[in-house]
Amino acid sequence: MTKQQQVRLGGAADIPAVVRLRLAYLADEHGVPETALDPRIAAQLPAYFAAHLSKDCFAALWESPDGTPAAAALLVTHDMPANPSFPTGRAGTVYSVYTAPSYRRQGVASALIALLLETAERERLDRVRLSATAGGKPLYEKIGFSAMAAHYTEMEYICKGKG
Repeated sequence: MTKQQQVRLGGAADIPAVVRLRLAYLADEHGVPETALDPRIAAQLPAYFAAHLSKDCFAALWESPDGTPAAAALLVTHDMPANPSFPTGRAGTVYSVYTAPSYRRQGVASALIALLLETAERERLDRVRLSATAGGKPLYEKIGFSAMAAHYTEMEYICKGKG
């Protein structure tokens, strides 16, 4: 079975695997054991995916040879007022590209992203964005992503009632 044949979009029955892989991604990204993550994260994820999966959140899953999901990536879509950069007002962001360590550097992430980009086309998105690590940047450039140049400065506000 090729990498592409093992990649599929997840559905409601996959929510436990999507949650498990999201938590593994977060632990890996933040360099902490999963047990060190804020417990509110694990508590929020099942309800989030139950409400959004296959609607405005798509999970690409890669199954290991034994059929267990061992890699995932998320595409979250959103609508906004149309403008010259987003004439349909539809865009997406890729999050949580994660592959279990024993399957890395085998083309799995490329297959996940390919499926999410097919989904983006089917969903009629104008653009798909992601934030790349230094290690992931060459992969995403090879797929067709390019660094964004903007005359805006990305900023954020952290809400005081964040939980």
